[in-house]
Amino acid sequence: MFFGSKHMTPETFLIPKDFRGQITLIYNEPCGQTIPKMDGRLIYKIPDNGVMILKNEFETGIIDQEYYFVDDNWNSIEKIPTLIQQDFNEDYTLEKNKNEPPRNKVGLFLLGTGGGSTLKNENYSFHMMAVNSWDSLRVQQNGSIPDNLIDSLLFQCRQKK
Repeated sequence: MFFGSKHMTPETFLIPKDFRGQITLIYNEPCGQTIPKMDGRLIYKIPDNGVMILKNEFETGIIDQEYYFVDDNWNSIEKIPTLIQQDFNEDYTLEKNKNEPPRNKVGLFLLGTGGGSTLKNENYSFHMMAVNSWDSLRVQQNGSIPDNLIDSLLFQCRQKK
């Protein structure tokens, strides 16, 4: 147990069943959408392009996140396992994982959080994750969301103010 550590608001991510690629959540944008809460959990409906611009503040702390593949009506059909790089054995792995998952198993990889800036030098805060298999994720050359898409979506959003 982590005494004195803040817990984030629980979150559920609903992801289209055929989605593979990067998800980028952009926080603290007055023009963004507000994520609804159901049963005490924030419910994110990930769009096909993987980018969500949110009014919500970026929270830090101990996470309680669930990820589901959903059908066209946003009904959950399968829980997505969370995977990390250390689950997989590579040539450089010092301590081998005896329970390495199949490399073609699709899971959700947390890629990190940070800050970025648009071509107009306007800052934003983001959280990135990817839905893919380890084999696909590690060899993907162009699997990330292009900066120009984020720039374009942020520009459109900020023009609405």
